[in-house]
Amino acid sequence: MARYFFPIILVLIAVGVYLAAIDPMYTDIKDLSEKRRLLSGALANSRQIAERRDELLGAFNSVASAAIERLRRVLPDNVDNVRLILEIDSIAARYGMALQDVVIDTDTRALEGALGPDMHPYGTLGLHFTVTGSYAAYMQFLADLERSLRLVDITELSFVAGSTDFHQYEVGVKTYWLK
Repeated sequence: MARYFFPIILVLIAVGVYLAAIDPMYTDIKDLSEKRRLLSGALANSRQIAERRDELLGAFNSVASAAIERLRRVLPDNVDNVRLILEIDSIAARYGMALQDVVIDTDTRALEGALGPDMHPYGTLGLHFTVTGSYAAYMQFLADLERSLRLVDITELSFVAGSTDFHQYEVGVKTYWLK
């Protein structure tokens, strides 16, 4: 009986050591290898993101500063009333006209009935002015205003006919800027 007793004790000790020490270590090793796999994936993903960032930064830096300046003129990042008025006045001056009765409208009436914050990434600015000149000069002025780099929507047009070829034109425009 002692012959069978000693091997049974050794088998029970081996099972006890396996259950007490080896199985928890094996479970920890599986958990750690899963964490390692996830972290390796995250590291590979961060490398791809860094490569993409470098590509985009290179593309951004390759854009000419003149092109960036043109983009800023199309949609500026701030409201610059004076520069807008000067740009429109210089266009009018090409045709012998000058801006008169300039009124700036920040268009807060549209937001009075709105609930919550304004979620638009852009702001609008209304501008009303009067110019005096011939019809041909007025049409050329409007065509140049349309082709200018500044994004401008003409919202109102009206005129008062004069006794000669010179008429008084009232113009309303809306321009945009990034917030």
